[in-house]
Amino acid sequence: KKPMTAAGFSEDGSVLAVAAETSITLWDAGTNTLIAVVGETLK
Repeated sequence: KKPMTAAGFSEDGSVLAVAAETSITLWDAGTNTLIAVVGETLK
């Protein structure tokens, strides 16, 4: 696991974005389901 460096919710509160080192993960805030991972393949 990578340390979290930043986090924030979408304007409507439905999505949580979490930044950690070289990636950003997007989570459905209502179901705690992973929506997408952005940047992990940019290494």
